[in-house]
Amino acid sequence: LLREDNHQWRAFPYYSGVRLWPNNVAGLFADTVSGVTVAHYTSKQRVSGTPVPFASDSQPLRQLFFLGPAEVVSDDISIKPLSYREAFIELVKMNFLLDIQQKTLLKRQFNTIDQLLTSVACFELNYPRDYHWLPTVRAAILGHVATNSPALAD
Repeated sequence: LLREDNHQWRAFPYYSGVRLWPNNVAGLFADTVSGVTVAHYTSKQRVSGTPVPFASDSQPLRQLFFLGPAEVVSDDISIKPLSYREAFIELVKMNFLLDIQQKTLLKRQFNTIDQLLTSVACFELNYPRDYHWLPTVRAAILGHVATNSPALAD
């Protein structure tokens, strides 16, 4: 959940767990966690609690990272800036509107995306899709944010 607060975008915690396919639970948590079935119509599992850290308060949103196409074969981590147009399309793809005929809602959605993109840098993240890479990917993202973000006032 994102909100603009005093000309600064903030990310608010919303849900303290994740819903994953069984192979992802096994790949991410090995034998340390077993997920709980989400619903009778899916094999997805819910994982929450200790293995999934959860923030208790909002945090400043400094950058957005979008996963690059999975079919892009990569043997290393790459982070490249997205153009305004590329980032706009990525954000539109992540939104859901029940009625796309409602011009007022579309206009509001597009205006909100525009406001976000004028304040928050967006990047495409590519890396080898293998679980053992995740600690290195995390370190690369944190390093990127630390060296490519303006200081924020508290």
